Amino acid sequence: HKGIVNALLNKGNALASNSDYPNALDSYLEALKNCDAQKDSQRTISVYERLVHLYFIQYKFSTVLQYAQKILELNESIGKNNKRYLRNLASGLSISGNAYMNLNNPDSARFYLLKAEKVYQELQDQHGLAEIYGNLGLISTISLHKYLRGIDYQLQSLEIYKKVNDEMGIGVNYYGIAI
Repeated sequence: HKGIVNALLNKGNALASNSDYPNALDSYLEALKNCDAQKDSQRTISVYERLVHLYFIQYKFSTVLQYAQKILELNESIGKNNKRYLRNLASGLSISGNAYMNLNNPDSARFYLLKAEKVYQELQDQHGLAEIYGNLGLISTISLHKYLRGIDYQLQSLEIYKKVNDEMGIGVNYYGIAI
């Protein structure tokens, strides 16, 4: 049965990469039904993350928030002893912060991103931290008009991306610094 969910997720990914969002959505929702039938909470979270991505690229940030909340709620039901607990928590918090940022709600965005920062620090996830700092930099600069704070965050992000040799991240940060 896990093979069916994986196949549906792969199909949804392929459809989404070809911008066939309605059929990708159908595939992900079918995967979600299978996860519910199997009572597989971790796979359900994976499906929610795919749905988040699908709605994010369509700029449907209110729907993104709904699924981020489901990730956080389901993660709590899984429990802190689950090896994926912190990763799921970081994902749900980061997604929420990014959605609020795109909904032009900087206070809520900062709230969730700062919580995600703590989890990424605990996980020692350099990419997660770099992304969080970049987004905090954008919020500080664009929404809050705290330019020096924004540049500080962008420089923290840039330093991490350079350390892990992430050229895309480096480029994105230079853009973030420029605005």
